[in-house]
Amino acid sequence: MSARQSLVVLLLLCIVGVGLSRAPWLGQEVWNLDEGSTFTMAHQVMDGDVLYRDAADNRSPLVPYLKAAVFTVFGKWNADAVHLALTLMIGLTVFGLGWIGYRLGGMKLAWSTAVAAWFLQIYWIDVGDAMSANTEWFVIAFSTAAFALFIASLDSARAHRGLLVGLLFGGAMLCKQPGLLDMLVAGILLGLLAWRSSPARRINLLRFGAMMIIGTLTPLALFSLHYALAGAWDDYIYSAFTFNTEVYIPE
Repeated sequence: MSARQSLVVLLLLCIVGVGLSRAPWLGQEVWNLDEGSTFTMAHQVMDGDVLYRDAADNRSPLVPYLKAAVFTVFGKWNADAVHLALTLMIGLTVFGLGWIGYRLGGMKLAWSTAVAAWFLQIYWIDVGDAMSANTEWFVIAFSTAAFALFIASLDSARAHRGLLVGLLFGGAMLCKQPGLLDMLVAGILLGLLAWRSSPARRINLLRFGAMMIIGTLTPLALFSLHYALAGAWDDYIYSAFTFNTEVYIPE
């Protein structure tokens, strides 16, 4: 079996395996407060309300919009559709981690990484947190996709790929603020590679890194512009940043 065929098999097994591991708990409408609050905010977005101005939350804004997209397609308050979409997303994320293992160490590392990720996504943590469509799962999905593309792009280090990697890291950050830490890890790795590379390759890597930064900041800038134009800038800054740094984390 070729490497490509093995990866296709791995992809299918990741999706089916994650689906089977979560099947016994599918059907519950709401698992915890974090999930329920973002369900509610998603419907407020669908009704034309503005996050932070009309609904208070201390996390980044993307997850309610993603859930609103699911509700728009499959019907309002369709929690089952969200949980099924989450299951597919986690299956792809488990494969993404396996694919990263493949790029770093071949098929043996790909399979062992995917099996470990499959186990951890449902059996290692509390079932309520595992099944909940909470913000952390979305951060993991965006960051895994970003790291997978990051590793796939280092051989040529083309600038447009750096932009795409940055957009994915920006998505992670817009799901929850600590997504920024994942981008910083990639930036440090890129800096170490540039330091140990030839001058010509160093220039390509630095250009790649610059575009990655631009990509990360672009979605954040667009959301910030939206809240500024909607008259919710002060609410956005307080809820998503000031509250976390001055109230939530210290407490």
